[in-house]
Amino acid sequence: MFYLNLFKRINNNKAFLVVPSAIKKAIIKIKTNYEMSLKKIFSFKVVTTTELVELLSFSVDNEIYLNNLEKQQTPVSITKELIKFSKYNFNNKNKELSDFINNNSKFINVNNSFTNKVSTYKFYIIGPTHLIDPFVSHYNLNIEIINPFNNESINSQIFKKFNNKEDEIFYIMEEISKLLNQNIDPNNIFIANYEDKDYTTFNKLASFYNIPIIYNNNTPLVSIPYIKNFY
Repeated sequence: MFYLNLFKRINNNKAFLVVPSAIKKAIIKIKTNYEMSLKKIFSFKVVTTTELVELLSFSVDNEIYLNNLEKQQTPVSITKELIKFSKYNFNNKNKELSDFINNNSKFINVNNSFTNKVSTYKFYIIGPTHLIDPFVSHYNLNIEIINPFNNESINSQIFKKFNNKEDEIFYIMEEISKLLNQNIDPNNIFIANYEDKDYTTFNKLASFYNIPIIYNNNTPLVSIPYIKNFY
């Protein structure tokens, strides 16, 4: 009954139910089953976290990959990374990402019709929010976090669940960025329990946020994964 009560409560055409990609099909199936049994259409929209990021930023034409490969000799994997991080380049703070967007503008599709009306929408979110938290702040989104566990107590300040290691480090960099914007001394910020294999991702994301990282350990350079690749 949890979902039926939720569907009834959020049922209007300005509402979005935001869910992890892994459960979108299941949520839509539940919604469809209730619609058939009740002979009623629920007007809210179901989108994944990734789809919401795209709605709030931009989508790309597939030609962008071939264009960058042919003209800039940029591997498809690197182009995908540039696209991903460009979506978070609010106010063009990162010049490299801004140049990338400008050079590929004909392949970029900004959803202005959505962002222009975003203040009229409400987003009900189930699951991790780290990928959309920057957009919540930037657009001042009207959101409500939904806990499907009803009365079970979950302290989101203690437990965070991520889809993969890169999402986890992305969240860490976003939180550090917030601290730095609050004029917290970077010498008082520490990252614990990281592994050698995380170096590449830390360096990549730290570069995007312009956050310097000092690795204070005794690991030989030749043992670091991304150094090993050169030997």
